[in-house]
Amino acid sequence: MNTCDVLVIGAGPGGGNAALQSAKNGLSTILIEDHPAIGTPVHCGECI
Repeated sequence: MNTCDVLVIGAGPGGGNAALQSAKNGLSTILIEDHPAIGTPVHCGECI
């Protein structure tokens, strides 16, 4: 079983940034994403 300080579900703009910042701050971070490629499917307006 894996343990971590932060578990992020979804590698969208918010999740990706949360995982990046957590890891940069020394926290053990796991990021889970169900899509095999970044940007597919395309979701427009997510960051607006």
